[in-house]
Amino acid sequence: MIIRAITISKQNVIDKYTVYFHDGSCLTLSSNSDSPQGISQWGEYFGISDIDFEEAIENNNQIVVLGNVETLVNFSDLPAVIQAHVEKRMAEEEGE
Repeated sequence: MIIRAITISKQNVIDKYTVYFHDGSCLTLSSNSDSPQGISQWGEYFGISDIDFEEAIENNNQIVVLGNVETLVNFSDLPAVIQAHVEKRMAEEEGE
């Protein structure tokens, strides 16, 4: 799986992080995704293209997704626990 982009929502929502993949899938995560009260779920996205992500870079890394303003970040900017969780979920998905 190849990561296309990662966003963080600044709004008060449970699914704070979204990892977009080139195959059209996305992984939404809370900051406590390994907890029973956390969120870590696969989904699909439509209507967001590379142009949208490129324009976000020119717009202070801000992108509007479903009416919410989110910030583009690099994988290395994520907390270590989130990085590890994303890697684990990607490995599980590739193993199926």
